[in-house]
Amino acid sequence: MPKLHPLPGYEAVQSGDDLRRSLAAIRQDGFVAARRSSPWFCAAVAAPIRDDSGAVIAALSVELRTDRLDNAEANALVPAVVTTARAISRRVSPGLL
Repeated sequence: MPKLHPLPGYEAVQSGDDLRRSLAAIRQDGFVAARRSSPWFCAAVAAPIRDDSGAVIAALSVELRTDRLDNAEANALVPAVVTTARAISRRVSPGLL
């Protein structure tokens, strides 16, 4: 099962190299999931919505307060968000496999 990336927050990206590495990992995984402890205790999962060519045209994101769910519950959101984003992609781009 996919795990939430232990990213501390937006300040984690300190350089262009950090950003490129983060984006490469997100592209490879096909989603991003992160937990943030401050100032808003939250977990977020996002996945791309693609057109017929495979280009990203939108994204589906779910964000919840971490004081209302534990890591296992947050991790369970990953396949649901990815599956839903793929279903939306197929709906808006019928030629997409």
